[in-house]
Amino acid sequence: MKSSITIILSVGGAFVFLIFLAIAAFVIWVDSDEEYKKDFKAAQIEGREFGLKTDNNGCIKEGLSQTKNTPVTDINTVVVKRVFVEECLKASRPVNDFCEGVPSALDVNEMDWRREQCRKAEMDEIERGCLSVFDKKREYCIFDKK
Repeated sequence: MKSSITIILSVGGAFVFLIFLAIAAFVIWVDSDEEYKKDFKAAQIEGREFGLKTDNNGCIKEGLSQTKNTPVTDINTVVVKRVFVEECLKASRPVNDFCEGVPSALDVNEMDWRREQCRKAEMDEIERGCLSVFDKKREYCIFDKK
């Protein structure tokens, strides 16, 4: 019994360590990528400017339009598009029922909700950055709603 617990703890510890290394490598890589930093800043500005001219729904519609041709494997672009949506929502006019049906912070079915939203938008939730747009909507509704 004791040796099986030791093995489980060792494997678990190694797994956590590998995840930590992967995250650290990603952060270092992103931090050193000047083009990514430029795109990130531009998306913040573009999102704020677009948000001033539209409402919450307009931000989601534009975010979906921008991610329509973005493969989910293109992490930099997906993150940049998420930033656009985030800044747009913060600057946009609120819509009364915008957050209706959005899962709470503790809802374990939030992924099902995001997938359903992508299907309703007629986007492939696995191949495109659609999930990230609805993730930003959910975050806005939970944390940032005006």
